[in-house]
Amino acid sequence: MKQLCLILIMSLTIMLILAGAASSRAETPGAAKSASINMDDYLSQVAGGNPAYRAAQEGFEGAKKRSSEKNVLFLPQISVMYQEGRNEKPTFNQNIDGERTDTSEYNIGIEKDFSTGTNLKLNYGTHYRDTIGAGSAFVPVPEYYTASPSVELTQSLWRNGFGSRIRAESDAIGAVQKKAFYEQRLNLDSIRIEAQTTYNALYFAREILKARRESYEVNSKLFNWMKGRAANALAEGADLVQARAAKELSELEVLEAEENERAAVRAFNTMRGISSDEVKEVLGEPVIKTPTHIVYDPELNLDQTRAVEQEILIGKSDNQMSIEKLKPILDVYGTYSYNGLGQREGRAYEDSWDSDHPIYVVGVRFQAPLFFWDPIKIRQGYKQELGAKDHLLKKQKLNNDRDQKTLVSNLQSTKRRYELSQSLLKTQRQKMDLERRRHQRGRTTLFQVLQYEQDYLSATLNLINYQSELIRQINQLGLYRKD
Repeated sequence: MKQLCLILIMSLTIMLILAGAASSRAETPGAAKSASINMDDYLSQVAGGNPAYRAAQEGFEGAKKRSSEKNVLFLPQISVMYQEGRNEKPTFNQNIDGERTDTSEYNIGIEKDFSTGTNLKLNYGTHYRDTIGAGSAFVPVPEYYTASPSVELTQSLWRNGFGSRIRAESDAIGAVQKKAFYEQRLNLDSIRIEAQTTYNALYFAREILKARRESYEVNSKLFNWMKGRAANALAEGADLVQARAAKELSELEVLEAEENERAAVRAFNTMRGISSDEVKEVLGEPVIKTPTHIVYDPELNLDQTRAVEQEILIGKSDNQMSIEKLKPILDVYGTYSYNGLGQREGRAYEDSWDSDHPIYVVGVRFQAPLFFWDPIKIRQGYKQELGAKDHLLKKQKLNNDRDQKTLVSNLQSTKRRYELSQSLLKTQRQKMDLERRRHQRGRTTLFQVLQYEQDYLSATLNLINYQSELIRQINQLGLYRKD
């Protein structure tokens, strides 16, 4: 009869303990009264309230608008000039030079550089001259107009030979723009991932705190139960000390989890531009969007790696421009123009399109340093530096391949461990439920049931850790792009 009463008392005790643990696991204080927030809502708040995010967004949009900057060197340039003058300086022959000379002129021109090293200039200019006070016998037409359309063509053959320098300069400008674009996009992605990580950190901190409190509650009840058994001489003193140590360790873990949760709350609010130590919203569980195929793709790359590659390309372009500066100048050029002359402005304009009085010039221009051996040696040094940058670029690509393969391997492993931890949690749950039923039939001890309860809580924490790590690695893999 005593044994039957003891079994009934122990069964009632275990039912009360487990019912209390289950109810505490199901409850979320204030959840019914608090608003909820999911990841998309939080990211919207970060985008609107985080100054760093807004700065990164502005920088990214600005870098995108500079995408055509490398073509600026090849854009046509227009030039317009107008001037008037009066010359009253004294002369020895007033019959020829007059008392004074009034002049005016204007020019309008278009100039364009081509990637082939060709420079083209189209120009139309007019000139007016009036020699006042000159003798009519010496200067029969003191006042007249001239007008002249012209074309000038220059081709570089050595320095900037067939466009080597201007293309290098254009490449340097393009690399600077791309580097800024990749850096700004990386900055924006980093803040976005930081926001996602901050959201997940608070969610998991709350889950861990809840699990730690459940663990403390179970260990407290285990200690009280063991204390009662020791008082009735049903347990050894060592068992009581062990139960007390488990309770105290759980209490330390709760304190640590509470501090981590407070830190996560502050980080959560700071990220969305709020200065507060409280988050009243209930966070939705993070959604794990695992890629269907987790494989290595050589076409994928990190913006950080791309920025480094552009930095190397900037150095290569700068070296190429330095080499070009040390080369001799060898250009061929030619000019061709029509010419109009008249006492009336309109007459000069009409005659300027007549090919009866053309002017053409062709020539070759050469310039080289007198002591040529120093520039040759310097050019060789720049070429060696170009070779060094090629090796650095290859190394960067190798690093990118290695890092992506490592991440893919780790992600595949973490995904498998996460799936196994889910299965382990179900197994621990089944084991705990079976042990509860065994205890109800008097075939096991309450201590054993509580140990299985601890195993279940440990499996819960294990699942949380793998879930958090899996999300982090998926976010990291998302930073790899084709462009």
